Amino acid sequence: MKKECKLYNLLFPMWLLWVFPPFIIVCGVGNLIIDAAVILIAAKCLKIDCFFKKNKTSILKAWGLGFAADFIGAGFLFAVSQALYFLGTSFESLAYLNDYVRWNVDYNPFANMYALLLTILAIAISGICIYLFNKKISFKKVDMTEHQKKVISLVMAIATSPYLFLIPGELFF
Repeated sequence: MKKECKLYNLLFPMWLLWVFPPFIIVCGVGNLIIDAAVILIAAKCLKIDCFFKKNKTSILKAWGLGFAADFIGAGFLFAVSQALYFLGTSFESLAYLNDYVRWNVDYNPFANMYALLLTILAIAISGICIYLFNKKISFKKVDMTEHQKKVISLVMAIATSPYLFLIPGELFF
């Protein structure tokens, strides 16, 4: 029987929580540092003065909502995986969905085009959520122009999307 493994968030491999539960603290701190660095660098490039002093809570919101966005992308992958399993086991003519596509979505997205496209779609869903969450929630009350909010939100979406979804889980087991 094959074990399932998924990697979530920039520094948040879910399987490690079962192996070593305190790892969530390391993941959380690492993600907070990365998110803060991306926001502060983007703010500096946009010539926004004293961003950190005035907007610490927006950085924390962006960090928390980044986890939420990554879980939305992971939820999409999980739902697709379960749907493919159901279709592949319920209809004999669709067995390849379970055997060929689902397994690769779960374990090695580079093994076939369909698994890769579904994984990239999950990353894009997370990225879109990161953008929208930051623009509409994290930076809503921050003293910036709409253009600056859009740019920082876009930079966050591009820089912190969960690209680790692409790492084959079979490498770890």
